[in-house]
Amino acid sequence: MQKLDNIYNAIGTMSGTSCDGVDVCLIETDGMEIVKSCYGKVYEYSSTLQKRIKFLMEQYSRISSIDYQNGLNAFEENRERLILERDLTIEHARAISDFLRSNGIDNEKIDVIGLHGQTLYHNPQEKIINQIGDPQLLSTLIKTNVISDFRRRDIANGGQGAPLVPIFHKFLAKYIEKNTNQNSPIVFLNIGGVSNITYIDGEDIIASDVGFGNAMIDDIAAKTFGVRYDDRGAISAKGSVIYTIAMTIIDDPFFSKPPPKSMDRNHLQNSIGNILKEMSAVDAMATLSECIVIGIKKSILSLPKIPKQIIVCGGGRRNEHIMHRLRASLNCKTQEKISRKAQVEEANTKKDLPKIEHKEELTFNTKSNNIQIDVTLIDEIQPSNNQSTNFDLFNGDMIEAYAFGYLSVRSLLNLPITFPSTTGTKTPVSGGTICFY
Repeated sequence: MQKLDNIYNAIGTMSGTSCDGVDVCLIETDGMEIVKSCYGKVYEYSSTLQKRIKFLMEQYSRISSIDYQNGLNAFEENRERLILERDLTIEHARAISDFLRSNGIDNEKIDVIGLHGQTLYHNPQEKIINQIGDPQLLSTLIKTNVISDFRRRDIANGGQGAPLVPIFHKFLAKYIEKNTNQNSPIVFLNIGGVSNITYIDGEDIIASDVGFGNAMIDDIAAKTFGVRYDDRGAISAKGSVIYTIAMTIIDDPFFSKPPPKSMDRNHLQNSIGNILKEMSAVDAMATLSECIVIGIKKSILSLPKIPKQIIVCGGGRRNEHIMHRLRASLNCKTQEKISRKAQVEEANTKKDLPKIEHKEELTFNTKSNNIQIDVTLIDEIQPSNNQSTNFDLFNGDMIEAYAFGYLSVRSLLNLPITFPSTTGTKTPVSGGTICFY
């Protein structure tokens, strides 16, 4: 499918591991160097739909790889899963239809929809990826072509199947360098349900999941306080970091693996879920927040060069508590080390938990006292050139939806979307399966 002007109108959709809704956008692109317009809208899921998604995620996370393989067919035939896929697809169709209607866009002008779908279970070591979202149904409802299942070819080729957005980050980095005073190396940090980074230095690109994100924090907030998420990190900020638990979490083998690597949303649920339940909710949330920061910092310090700027995307950028801790950690001073020691001592005296001595590895201060990294929310980037009102490229809520619109065009053109340095795939590969209308 090749257009004469090489510019495609793509609808991108993203429903991430936070399970909070679907992001819908329009992006006009050639899938390479050009993005002419891009804008979008967030459509929240109902609390009922969100709970149904999380329930199935938890069901899959409890199944061992052997049980999963032996019982996969029976589990997939579960009526609830099939009904959920149908309902999720219809919800996507409603959101896309509303987006097209409210922006005066005729669906006949849309060349392709990039359907990310909803990941229920992700285990690249066993070459298992389970996502729901019916591309044929969506294609029929919207009356246009749909590309979905972006991860499976990468996994089949030895990759992790995640992260997939880095090639779009590379486009953004070139755009930023051309239209601002910022030079490489640049890191894009996405804090969603899972956290991941993309490191770009000229043509070099490295990407990896770096640890969990908001998912477990928001799950605790929902179960304990009846809210969808920890708004601005206000609840986590009230808690105390319990470093005995933090070290248990950071000792998980995932954090010692070199990139590229990927993490399932519920990767730690089986190993630390019971421990978290024994803590107060606010302390559990504070401890998880600190582990997010430690995981990010550990990954940043392992990069070939310390980046000059970290550009933060995803819902986690709105968590002021995490952002405050991240900025403090990446611009650390000697007094932070002292305050950390004091926090450990205070926690050990207050909590009925195994005692731990203060260790520098907790915040990696011994390696980074002199680093000064600019941590910027992507929404704060202001290019020097003026674009139309339909050009909202640096909308932090839309980056991944833009990416899947962009990836859908690359898939149409059989261009690679994953690379050995971003997912571990043996060779650069395209991805996605197309349903023609």
